[in-house]
Amino acid sequence: ALPLIDWEQHMVGIVTVEAMPFFSFQPKTLRLLAIMSGHMTDILLEHSQISGQVQSDWRHFLFQLARVTTDARDHQLPSTLVHFAFNSAASATHVHQMMQQTRRGLDVITQPPGAADTQIVVLLPLTDELGTAAYLQRLADAVQLQSGRYLESFARIQQLSLGDKIDPSEWLDRQQKEPA
Repeated sequence: ALPLIDWEQHMVGIVTVEAMPFFSFQPKTLRLLAIMSGHMTDILLEHSQISGQVQSDWRHFLFQLARVTTDARDHQLPSTLVHFAFNSAASATHVHQMMQQTRRGLDVITQPPGAADTQIVVLLPLTDELGTAAYLQRLADAVQLQSGRYLESFARIQQLSLGDKIDPSEWLDRQQKEPA
């Protein structure tokens, strides 16, 4: 049986496994099952727990952030949160479109509700510092190729590895309040 446990350690259900080969009972397999059950729990809870007033892409972002934070803490899976503060809404819109076009499958790209339309937040699940540096370099290269400008010339970029002891929600709140 796999308990369905959310990031706050509340059990919401159980999934039963009818058959599993004995040789599969290894720490690596059991860890994978624990991670998968956490993601199944998120799918079940995402629409019911966060108010319908919150825009759906931000709700999805919050659930993914909670899950990857739990995975980083409990399973040492790397993930990174990146905050972009642009000096104009036009620049933010342009780069946001480029991010969407080059988005990897698990990445979550959104704009925080209630924040200035000059901010973008990107969650990079299963991405360590080296992967984050490569992502930012690809984005910077694409921006420079298309606009002829350096990304850093019109955006302040901050990043947080989710294995750190810093609460990602508090960190994100601080980033949203700082000027570009």
